[in-house]
Amino acid sequence: MFQDSLNQALHHVPEARGALLIGLDGITVARAFLPGDEALEAILVTMTVELAQVLRKYKRFHETGELPAVQNLRLTTDDFTMLAHLVDEYLLVLAVPAHSSPDVGERMLGLLAPRVLAEIA
Repeated sequence: MFQDSLNQALHHVPEARGALLIGLDGITVARAFLPGDEALEAILVTMTVELAQVLRKYKRFHETGELPAVQNLRLTTDDFTMLAHLVDEYLLVLAVPAHSSPDVGERMLGLLAPRVLAEIA
């Protein structure tokens, strides 16, 4: 189900280190990380939970017509880039090294989004 989508992203995006699906309520639905990347997993989950809270508030403003819709986000730290794709009330997230090109990862998230949306319904 969701795990298959995350594993596909993790294994088909060069240098991908982790992937997760989290609700805008902050609840993690599924996760996939390379073995030995527990520190990244903890950081990415924390960042995504905080981002989900911000996006949940942003969506309220969007629904009133005050702000445009958000579909993709990119946050870069010293160690990695977090790519996030908004899928209904969820965030589909992929972590790649900060020095790598995020384009392949963003395309993969875009391709997986309809599949994840269908699984949510």
